[in-house]
Amino acid sequence: NNEYLALLGEAAYWDDRYREPEDPNEDDMSSPFDWLFSYDDVKEIIRTLIPDKNNSAFLIGCGNAPFSIDMYNDGYHKIRNSDYSEVVISQQKRKFPHMTWELVDAMDSKFPSNSVQCIVDKSLIDTILCYQHSLDKMKVYMYEMFRIMKPGGK
Repeated sequence: NNEYLALLGEAAYWDDRYREPEDPNEDDMSSPFDWLFSYDDVKEIIRTLIPDKNNSAFLIGCGNAPFSIDMYNDGYHKIRNSDYSEVVISQQKRKFPHMTWELVDAMDSKFPSNSVQCIVDKSLIDTILCYQHSLDKMKVYMYEMFRIMKPGGK
């Protein structure tokens, strides 16, 4: 319904989604979850697109999926993981302090233009397509990603 679609685009929805329940009988939606596919499913594609594991990668909409941890364990140590849920970023910083976790709004990253060499979007696009006014939101998102990407970036 339209009310649910409107909520998907709000950080508060995702904060609630990732918040650990106080009541042990409550559904725990904060458990790590890989939407759509795992890193193992696409690691050969990642290795082909980013052959130099010393290159930095900006992983947008990381959530709490094991994807970025698996990517890190595959040797990509310069990953900037980002999400706009303050709750999930705080949790991930606590669980994986050796990695970089940033609170970033994908629609308005505040990054300088032409500053990111590689952007990895595992499933944020799919989530945005579920937003209310998804086409308009997708245009804003894609413009922002192309704005921050360095010429020749991936």
